[in-house]
This record gives sequence, C-alpha cells and structure tokens, in this order.
Amino acid sequence: MDEGFFAETFRRFIIENHPDIFVQLGDDFGNYIKGRADTAAGNYENLVKSGVEPGFAVEEVITLMKEGLLFSKYNEIQSIIEEYFFDVVENLSERDRTDFLIKLISICEDTFNKYGISDDYSYNDSLTTELIGTIAFFLHR
Repeated sequence: MDEGFFAETFRRFIIENHPDIFVQLGDDFGNYIKGRADTAAGNYENLVKSGVEPGFAVEEVITLMKEGLLFSKYNEIQSIIEEYFFDVVENLSERDRTDFLIKLISICEDTFNKYGISDDYSYNDSLTTELIGTIAFFLHR
C-alpha cells in the first residue's frame, strides 16, 4: 500500500469532517497530509512485515491516522444548524455554508472547551444545549 492511498484517504476525511483544519493550515495543509500519509505507509509496512493481514493493517493504519480527530466540532455544529437553524444557511452556497460553519466553531470554542472534547467523547445533551444557546445568541444579537 503506498503513501498516495493513505494521503487521499486522510485528505478526504479532513475535508469532510474538519474543513476548519484545512482552512487553518492553509498552504501547510499538503505537508500535514503528507506527514500523516508517510507515517501511515511506514506503519502499514511494519504491520504487514509482522504478519498482520493487509486488510487489517489498512484498517489499523487508517484508525491511527484519524487519532485525535474522531470528534468533529464541524459535524457537531453542522447537525445543530441543520436541525435548529436551517433557514440561516438554506440559501448559502456550499462554500459560504462551510465558511459560516467554520466561523461558528470559533464562536463556540469556549463551550467546546468546557467539555474536554476528545476521541473518546460520548454524546452529552448539555453540550448540544449550550451550543444551541451560543449559536442562537450569536445569530440574534
């Protein structure tokens, strides 16, 4: 399995679940993807050499690539907007909608920080309720 496969898999994951990282990294995004893909390719090679089935090795490596990124603030905000505030974004282009959701992430950062978000975070109604309130306050100020 080559680095290109892992790079494309990880790039798609970031674009779909963490476009805020893409925007934040800007010109360094390619290096970020390449670094993770290089590590993934090396890990894959080592796993296969140690006797792990190639299919299982790919799954393991992809899981490792996503480490620290399993919870998506972007996806959380997007689901809240779609459920409670859809009228705000319904006429926006895809690009403008993404930009708006990324802006909301920064507005909601203090709320996210209160909950210690990590890969093993389990759903919490309180987080959703606070995010809805923060977004409503922002939209109606």
